[in-house]
Amino acid sequence: MHRIKIGLHNHSQMSDGYFTIGGLLTHLDTEGYDVVAITDHNAYTEVHPIIIREHALEDLLILRGIEVTFPQIHIICLEPILHEHIKECIDTARVSYIAHPIFSMLTPEHCDQIIKKYHLHGVELYNGGFINYEGEIDGNFYAGDDLHIPSQVMKSWMEMNVGSLDKETIIEKLISGDYELKNILSEEDIENYTYDSLDYPLIR
Repeated sequence: MHRIKIGLHNHSQMSDGYFTIGGLLTHLDTEGYDVVAITDHNAYTEVHPIIIREHALEDLLILRGIEVTFPQIHIICLEPILHEHIKECIDTARVSYIAHPIFSMLTPEHCDQIIKKYHLHGVELYNGGFINYEGEIDGNFYAGDDLHIPSQVMKSWMEMNVGSLDKETIIEKLISGDYELKNILSEEDIENYTYDSLDYPLIR
């Protein structure tokens, strides 16, 4: 078994990110990520094999992803069956969860309603170094950088113990919650964290 680092909330120039596709993946690879997804807003970003070869990314496992973006609700969808109707991406995703609920001004009650309505797996607890949710939900917590610009990398991520970089095994663990959340805040910072101190970044 070995420990892998997972980053599932990242944006390229296909939506509102700074990086090209190759540049984004190279940046994540350099930062030590083993499993990543490009989750552009309402757009599936195709990673062509040429990009993989040119940037020597053969050891990086890339999950198909999209951030389904409604006016107030953002949903991370991993390994969906692509469809012209956005809701189909939610319905067919292997893993799906609410992104940055505080930024979207969603209360815990809203999150529970959305999880039930769309049959999601949970909500993003850590997003870009910030805590996004307080309380219990009927689902999993996830973490991601929400990477748009270089300085946002390595703020929030997940780690998992696996025997190999097998996509099916990793997806099953993401569904079951068999992983550990990581955040740039210390355990003491997290324990003492209050929403009164929230200073959410404006870059999105």
